[in-house]
Amino acid sequence: FPVLVIALSKSRSWHLRLICALVMLVWVWFVGFEIALMGIPWLMGAAIHYLPSLASYMLRTRILLMSTALLLFAGCLAIARTHENMNSDIVVGVFTTLLVWTMLQCDTVILSNGFMLLARRAARSSYTLYLVHIPILIYFKAVLHIPLARPNWRTFLVSLACLFVVFVYAQIVYEFFEKRTDRIRGFLKPYVLGKV
Repeated sequence: FPVLVIALSKSRSWHLRLICALVMLVWVWFVGFEIALMGIPWLMGAAIHYLPSLASYMLRTRILLMSTALLLFAGCLAIARTHENMNSDIVVGVFTTLLVWTMLQCDTVILSNGFMLLARRAARSSYTLYLVHIPILIYFKAVLHIPLARPNWRTFLVSLACLFVVFVYAQIVYEFFEKRTDRIRGFLKPYVLGKV
């Protein structure tokens, strides 16, 4: 995405724009067109920032908006389960964006400082969790020989323990690596944006 932004930026030299366009084409060729298009749902989360704000509504209207968004989202998920393809993923992304935007617009609750600190910490490490959870779960499956089983208290407790370990592991990886991303970004930003 940053390479695409630079390639489309009119304030950049045509040499840099051409190089970035070529890098983008190579990346699309490398990952495949379908994977590249999956960047669209990722960008929908950023689009929420640019959607308009709604005026404050009465409680009844907020409940109606939230109920409608939830029903649309649930219906979209049900349809997507029967039609699994790239188009359904993009549609799920659209309705997820709509749901999150509606939740933000209808929210009137003042959250405690403790909750806000916890939410910010969880948000900062969410990408690391996304990145590392599958490899560690595959490792558990291979090393512990966890079989497929019917849901019961034992499998629930094993799953809960695995979830806890995965979460703690992701936080450790975050502390050693992703936590320093802002510092590295701040160092590199002037060079990338050409302001050095």
